[in-house]
Amino acid sequence: MNNSLVKLKKIKKVYNHKNGIIEVLKNISLDIKEGDLVALVGPSGSGKSSLLHIIALLDKPNSGLVIFSGKDSKNLSEKERNDIRKKKNIYNISRQQFTF
Repeated sequence: MNNSLVKLKKIKKVYNHKNGIIEVLKNISLDIKEGDLVALVGPSGSGKSSLLHIIALLDKPNSGLVIFSGKDSKNLSEKERNDIRKKKNIYNISRQQFTF
């Protein structure tokens, strides 16, 4: 049984900036299963928010695959993307910073 919620395969995300191309995600692959607790940690500018936006189907990678509940996200309409966000409660992604 495949209980993957989202699979990322060789995700790449780049942004065009006035100083050149910024590659924030390079060859990212992961498999998040239903019920997994996942924490993304890293310094500012390391691509955490970019990755979260791709997982939440709010942004698209420049290359690679995002497979959500067995469906390639490239083939999903905006309505289907919204339905997945509501059904899977992935629109409720929060970001917190803790200082010790």
